[in-house]
Formats: sequence, C-alpha cells, structure tokens
Amino acid sequence: CTTCHHEITPRVFGEKCGSAKLTKQAVLFIRKARANGVALENLACKYGVSIASISSAALLKTWRHV
Repeated sequence: CTTCHHEITPRVFGEKCGSAKLTKQAVLFIRKARANGVALENLACKYGVSIASISSAALLKTWRHV
C-alpha cells in the first residue's frame, strides 16, 4: 500500500520489460510490413511470437510508445 510503501516502482515499457520478445526496431518493421500486406502468420513465425502479439503491436494495442 502507498501508506507504508512510499517508493513506487516505475512501470517499464518495451525492451526494458524483462519478458519482452520484440524490440523497438522489430515493432517498426512489423508495422511497415503489415502496411505492405505481409501476413500476420509470417511475421509471427519470423519473430517467434504469437499472431496476437504481432496484431497487437501492428494495431498499436501494445508498443504504443514506439
């Protein structure tokens, strides 16, 4: 609780998050590739993540700070 714990851990985004599998450069490439019609499945396979992860990054649901 903030009453007894005065130090609040700042949120981390993108590559600073320890569990991130994509990089800023990868997300930028994914967005350009999707705009040019590259299939979600192909990008997911290339980066080793789910189709949902690719879709979310491309649609700015995640990685909005990039």
